[in-house]
Amino acid sequence: MPSHPRYICGSCKMKLIRWRKNLNNRKVKPININVNDQIPNTEINWEQIQQHAVNLGFTFINESSRRYFMKIDDGEVQFSMQFDNNGEHTLKVLGQVVNDQSLFSFPLTSTKNITEGLAILGSKKVCMGNADFEDVCRNRNAENLATFVNAEGEISALEELNKNMKLVRIVNCLRLCAASEDRCNVCLLYRTFLYMCRTRLRSATSKPKLTHRLDYMNPNMLRERCLNSRDEIRGLKRRVDVLGEQIQTDCNKNGIELEDGLSSSFVKIMQDN
Repeated sequence: MPSHPRYICGSCKMKLIRWRKNLNNRKVKPININVNDQIPNTEINWEQIQQHAVNLGFTFINESSRRYFMKIDDGEVQFSMQFDNNGEHTLKVLGQVVNDQSLFSFPLTSTKNITEGLAILGSKKVCMGNADFEDVCRNRNAENLATFVNAEGEISALEELNKNMKLVRIVNCLRLCAASEDRCNVCLLYRTFLYMCRTRLRSATSKPKLTHRLDYMNPNMLRERCLNSRDEIRGLKRRVDVLGEQIQTDCNKNGIELEDGLSSSFVKIMQDN
């Protein structure tokens, strides 16, 4: 008699499947861990990288524990790339650390990649933000640097001082842009919002026009219109007086004196026509 049955029913088959599943779940499975140690690449040719960086306009500084590649303009470091001996690197723009994941799609761990990375960085310049909205900023803060807040109450942009020039920079500014552009795409998009703020500001401070309908005006606007109309009338009277004086002066200087007969005929012609 065989020790194991050759055939089982459907119910027993389901029990057997559950039993095997539970047995497999109780087994201790090996843990598969891949450890990737960041070992500095000793094969990096820094002399070759330095020569390439200098050709791109970078200033190179070599220290015992790190190397710097800097872009300097008017004696000020615009942005720099720092490479440490442990293989790590740091990108700074105007002294602030910037995440470079959107800038480099490859690790900077070899001579070729570092050279290509510096070439990409060399084709960039510092985003200038939005520097021509002084009126909007002073409307928000008359004395200090302005702060812009979104609908959720979070800070969306800040006014900052750069080279004695005030500019508005959005908090998630990319800091770098293409050399052919003035600002990054984020600041360019925020520029539309600043223009809207300026339009609303001018609409709120503008005086009521003379063409506005009276029934659409409140008492303050009606009073303002009366004052504007009075000033307009006074200005027109002054212009009429000035034009009259100019006509009289031109007639006395360039006019042709007519004889009595011609003068009376000329007056009659003007009256008849």
